Amino acid sequence: MKICASITEIESQEFHKAAIRAFDLGASYLEIRFDYVTARDLPEAMATVRPFRAKCVYTLRRTSQGGKFDGSEIQRLNYLKELAGQLPMMIDLEYETLQENPEIGSFIKSLNVPMLLSWHDFKSTPSTEDLSELLVLMSSHSKNNKLVTLANSLDDTLRVLNLYETTDKSVNLVAFCMGEIGVVSRVLCALQSNCPFTYATIDRPVAPGQFTIAQMKMLHSMIVKHNSLQRG
Repeated sequence: MKICASITEIESQEFHKAAIRAFDLGASYLEIRFDYVTARDLPEAMATVRPFRAKCVYTLRRTSQGGKFDGSEIQRLNYLKELAGQLPMMIDLEYETLQENPEIGSFIKSLNVPMLLSWHDFKSTPSTEDLSELLVLMSSHSKNNKLVTLANSLDDTLRVLNLYETTDKSVNLVAFCMGEIGVVSRVLCALQSNCPFTYATIDRPVAPGQFTIAQMKMLHSMIVKHNSLQRG
C-alpha cells in the first residue's frame, strides 16, 4: 500500500517539518494542497515545495470541488500552468475544469506531466451506470483518475469499490467514499492492484473521514494479517 499524505501548511519552515514527518511516518508521496494558501502567497509556496516535487501531487482545488482557492478562476488556471511547469510527479486537475478549459489539459500534457483527473460528489453516490460512464469519459483524457463520492449507505460504498472490478486495469484509479459509512473504502481501495495510492493525513483530516498515516497503516496491516491467516 502506498500512502499520499495531504499537506496544507506550506509556510517554509512548517512545510519542511511536515514533509519530513510524513515520510518518516510511512508516506510514499505528498499531496500539496496549494488551494489552502492565499493567492498572493502562492509564488512563495511553490518555491518552498519545489525541492520535493518529484514525490508530490500538486493540487489547486476550486471551491465547487471542495477546494479553498480564494482567487479568480483565471488566476487559478494561470497558477495551474505554473505548477505544471515545475514538473511535479503528478498534478490534480478537476474533470469539470478540463471540460470548461480543454487548453489547460493540453498544456499539462505538452509538458509530459502526469495528470490526475479528479471528480467529487459531496452529496451522494451516482448509479453504477453513471459512475462507469463517467470513468470512461475521464479515462479518454488521462489514465490516472480519482473519483470520490459521499456514501449515504453501504451500497454506495460497495458501488464505488466495485469500479475496480469493472474498470480497465490499465487505468490507475483512486476511488473511495467520504463520510462515516464510506470510511473503510479509503483503506480497501489501496488493496487494489491498479490503485496507485490512497490519501491520509499527518494529524488533522483535510477531508471528511480521512485517516492519519498511522491509522491507515495499522488498518492495512490488520487486513493483510487477517488474509494471511485465512489462506493459512
